[in-house]
Amino acid sequence: SIEAPISAQEVPDAAADKIFATAAKDPEFPGGSEKFEDYIRESLRKEKLDAKDFGRVIVSFIVERDGSLTSVKVVKSGTENGNAVAIKLIKSSPKWLPVIVMNRPVRVAYAVPVNLKSNI
Repeated sequence: SIEAPISAQEVPDAAADKIFATAAKDPEFPGGSEKFEDYIRESLRKEKLDAKDFGRVIVSFIVERDGSLTSVKVVKSGTENGNAVAIKLIKSSPKWLPVIVMNRPVRVAYAVPVNLKSNI
């Protein structure tokens, strides 16, 4: 379950596995948002998309304490193929930089837009 953030005064062991809905700082793709866009653009070159698949798909996921991504799902849909490609790209992404609260990484729910464009 996703819970509201606890006080930043401490993150006890029991809270370390809870999923935070918000945090003072968002988790981050290695290198930031521009690198994320580069990753999506480069990865799309390997995917088969038709013009009908182009558009924006919003994908949500959990950034785990080690930066891995779990519970990847589409929250704003495109075509069936576009959704599958967006999920594949997120699941294949390198580990993200997790959120740190009181010197400890925590799990955070996050969502990103995946812009599916011509990959030519």
